[in-house]
Amino acid sequence: MGGAALLERAMDGDLTAGVRQRPVNVAAGRSLTVWVRWAEELHRLIPASRLLILERSGHLGHLEEPERFAAEVAALVSAPRA
Repeated sequence: MGGAALLERAMDGDLTAGVRQRPVNVAAGRSLTVWVRWAEELHRLIPASRLLILERSGHLGHLEEPERFAAEVAALVSAPRA
């Protein structure tokens, strides 16, 4: 699902229906497809979401910044459910 479609769902209020874990919006600072502005907007629209911007990454943040990405995943899975 593209960023525009996600924003539309978030504005309609159905994006997080049934979600029991805080979402993490991940954007790569150098990506041409996962734009930071969309992640920032989703973060603003989704209560209690987390925002991770991988400034030095293109589209493959898990490979380009593996330590930071892994730390965020570890924090996500160890956090209490929302």
